[in-house]
Amino acid sequence: MKIMVSKVPKLLFRDVSKTLKPKFQCLMDLGLSGSDLAKLMTKDRTIVERGLVTHLRPTIDFLRRILGSDENVVKALKRAPWLLTFGAHNIMETNLLLLKNYGVPDERIKKLMLRNPSYIAQNPERIKGFLHRMENDFLVP
Repeated sequence: MKIMVSKVPKLLFRDVSKTLKPKFQCLMDLGLSGSDLAKLMTKDRTIVERGLVTHLRPTIDFLRRILGSDENVVKALKRAPWLLTFGAHNIMETNLLLLKNYGVPDERIKKLMLRNPSYIAQNPERIKGFLHRMENDFLVP
């Protein structure tokens, strides 16, 4: 906690029992340990500013659906903490549907999300253009 407060002084002005504890508990229930949670919070300080019910839980649920397990969600968050704050789940949902419509298997999508989630968070038009080029220019079915 000391590390988090030194990196994110705004924490001192938050209501611990009302806002911080439920958010921390949600992330710990996911499988993040105290030290992992501290690292996550220091990498993306806006996590504490996001609503638990309106943003964090829906984002975690979305990541669970794609990645299949809490363990994989934790791996993705350690690699890209911005996944919790970016609000990208709407963009990602669109891109995932595009990939599925082009026949990309769920297992490949999961690997891509774990290796480099920023690819899935790009503008859907860019993804669509990339898929179109792959299909037409490189004759990838």
